[in-house]
Amino acid sequence: MASKQLKYCAKVLTDYGYEVEYFEESDEVPFDYYRFSIGSDLQNRNRYMIINTIPKPQNIENLEDTNATEEEREEEDNETLMQVSVVLPFMISEGSIGETARILMFFNKGLDAPGFGIDEISGHIFYRYTFLQPTGLIPRKTILGIIGTAILVIDSFSNDIEAVANGMAMKDVLEESLKNLNAE
Repeated sequence: MASKQLKYCAKVLTDYGYEVEYFEESDEVPFDYYRFSIGSDLQNRNRYMIINTIPKPQNIENLEDTNATEEEREEEDNETLMQVSVVLPFMISEGSIGETARILMFFNKGLDAPGFGIDEISGHIFYRYTFLQPTGLIPRKTILGIIGTAILVIDSFSNDIEAVANGMAMKDVLEESLKNLNAE
């Protein structure tokens, strides 16, 4: 069953015009989540964002501060981790994983909200960002800001990432992008 925070995220997204779809925890995916379209890329492929909350691990009590007051412990129990993720609609071609990892690290290094990664087993590239809300519900503006930032990052860099994933050299892709920016 979706957490209070996750339901609130879905309400915020619905109020903002997104059509969200709920998925329960399963053998394949060990958490509840909502999925919604973030539109098509330049090749007209639809992209979906997943939003989920991560519960506090049950065995965390062993790590808690024994000097904390009851009030401090209750406040810590209200912590929420929210995660947004998008699997990009292309895969890494054989022999391109090293160069693709290199461009992802290059972009992540310059981002305030880095989150590009690779699933080496499946060959998928993803963007994932996790946010901690120390107490209470994550505010509406924060949720929308996180979603908007993730979409902006994906839109800004996915074409260059795909070119490298398809076998082009990172240096050539970045030089071409700079040429196109200067031409505009």
